[in-house]
Amino acid sequence: MSLKFTPAKYIRQDELGYSSFYKLLGSSDGELSETGSGERYVDGVGNFRFNDDVKKIRIDIGLSKEAYHSVQWLNTTKDVGIIGVEAHPDCVDSLNYGLSTNGYSTGLFLYRNKTVKYVGQISEIFLKKEILGWELSPNSGDNTSAFPGDLTFKLFKDGAEIIVSPWPIDDAEGCFRTAPVLIPVSDIKDRYILLWGAIDDIKGEEEVITQKFFGAYPNVGASSLIEDNFSVTDQKLHKIWNVPSYRLESVLRHIDWDRFPFIECIKIDVEGKELDVLKSCGMYLDRVVYIRAEAFKDRAGTTKSEDLLEFMESCNFELFDDEEGDYKFINNKYKDLARKMSLGY
Repeated sequence: MSLKFTPAKYIRQDELGYSSFYKLLGSSDGELSETGSGERYVDGVGNFRFNDDVKKIRIDIGLSKEAYHSVQWLNTTKDVGIIGVEAHPDCVDSLNYGLSTNGYSTGLFLYRNKTVKYVGQISEIFLKKEILGWELSPNSGDNTSAFPGDLTFKLFKDGAEIIVSPWPIDDAEGCFRTAPVLIPVSDIKDRYILLWGAIDDIKGEEEVITQKFFGAYPNVGASSLIEDNFSVTDQKLHKIWNVPSYRLESVLRHIDWDRFPFIECIKIDVEGKELDVLKSCGMYLDRVVYIRAEAFKDRAGTTKSEDLLEFMESCNFELFDDEEGDYKFINNKYKDLARKMSLGY
């Protein structure tokens, strides 16, 4: 089975007709299964496409709803392109449409190729009636049949832009909706690639398999491929999804290695599967400068720091920061290069 990046036949098509998910798709004849907006992610030979300003690539695995590290990298650099991987379907929606309601942190709004700041929500009724001047029906169901999202307004005080997300949030009864109101922070066109799926050290002939992914509540960021985590943590099992799962080397083989001879950094936060992600890099691990991985000395449901340290040492990586939950390593072969080029993580 050959493997190419393409908008897959099985991705979700949301109410806007926008393809929310992009993933690896195996095809017996090696052809792209479908054309469309997903092709923006790859060039004619199947390599990931980034704009001309991108000189380095970082990879962020385990994004939750905000992709905190991705956004920090995007807002503080101009020459870094990022590949983000997230398995939780609700988190993918959040990253595409700016649905994070954390006003203390900048988030992603990939539908508009921007990082954004959440500043509040607007009611659908107020937006339609008072701002857009729509005539509303007494039947609440009629009024929720369409949502005029993806709107940009100028603030009357200083002319700054605000954006109304095109993805409304329903109330419990489904008859009243609000939408996030966002302030643009950075333009990130052709700097970010979002992939849906779970990275794992899968075995066998199939390059893409389906695995159960266990959604956590109340902390969606604690969701995992490991069901047993819920018996040893304070998180509750919210929902189970079937998600595509593949090795990280299946992603990395679509890097244009002539243009990007190394990966500047890979960050991994996958609730106990960090070692499997690292092992799934295969031969490409040797081409990574920095690794950041979540691990703890003694916390249930997480990767053990002792196991992580042993594996990284065997792969010629040196620990330089042992912060609990964010262990940082440098590839010994790239030490001089990292210093000369001021590479970051």
